Amino acid sequence: MAGGNDELRERLTRLEALIGGTNDGKDLVDLVTQIQKVKAQLTFTKEVLNKKVLLLKAEYADKHDTAQQEMELVRGEKEDLHGEVLLLCHMLQGTIAP
Repeated sequence: MAGGNDELRERLTRLEALIGGTNDGKDLVDLVTQIQKVKAQLTFTKEVLNKKVLLLKAEYADKHDTAQQEMELVRGEKEDLHGEVLLLCHMLQGTIAP
């Protein structure tokens, strides 16, 4: 454990050098508290975004399925219309009796 404390002191010293803090312990507690708050906020944000992703995936799947169904309907109507046009052409040419 002593090696771990030395490592933490070294890290704290380097951090203080970067941010200009003092080593009275209060700054460390404040810093740790702020880090914990940021971590909680990030966790919350991640959960919210994951829920939104799931909702968007479900919405996309629904819209994709609807679009596929509509495309099939249009294809069917196009084929029916094409068949009717061919039938009318043959009737006009007299190759098929009414």
